[in-house]
Amino acid sequence: MIQFVKYQNIDFVKWDKCIEKSINGNIYAKTWYLNIVCEVWHALVLDDYIAVMPLPSYKKWGISYISQPFMCQQLGLFFNTKEVKLDEFINLIPKKFLKITYNLNSSNLKSRYCIRKNTNHIISLKKSINELRLNYSKSHIKNIKKANKHNISIAKNVDTPIEYSKNKRKVSSNFMNSCQFDIELKIIKESLANGKGEIFSASADEGNCCSIFLLKDR
Repeated sequence: MIQFVKYQNIDFVKWDKCIEKSINGNIYAKTWYLNIVCEVWHALVLDDYIAVMPLPSYKKWGISYISQPFMCQQLGLFFNTKEVKLDEFINLIPKKFLKITYNLNSSNLKSRYCIRKNTNHIISLKKSINELRLNYSKSHIKNIKKANKHNISIAKNVDTPIEYSKNKRKVSSNFMNSCQFDIELKIIKESLANGKGEIFSASADEGNCCSIFLLKDR
């Protein structure tokens, strides 16, 4: 039986176990991640957490709606059995949500409610480094040679989350607002604390010149 469960009644332990065991589980659906990117989220839950569907909830001018959170690429239905039907869950989303803008995950392939298909890029890293290098673009190879020429290498002392965020705010102020930068910083701090993220920095003669943050899952 599929039930609508309010946030305060969700069993976080069972939820995270469901995501871990799911065929299509991803880090965006973990409770710690949802708690950062959503002010409020409820859920649809099948039986004893056999399948779950998070519902990020918002309200504006007294109108309740569901919308994809910032820095949360895909959500949708997560399951450990292919017998579940996506549209059965969607049909049970409470009618009080008058508008739904929602990214399903890459395993939610069939729904009569989908109005657009987005491209999802997945890069396999199973090959050896030498095999992967054969597929580098000419411009990428050129950039690597240029970096080597200027003695740019992977830094031993990486930027801290605060340093990373501070530098990004300088170069990306036209693309993100203050609240969004704060959300990103919370994700970085929490993921590093839980072993679910990593910062890599590049260094030159003057010190670190740039960094990248990666989420890690499975």
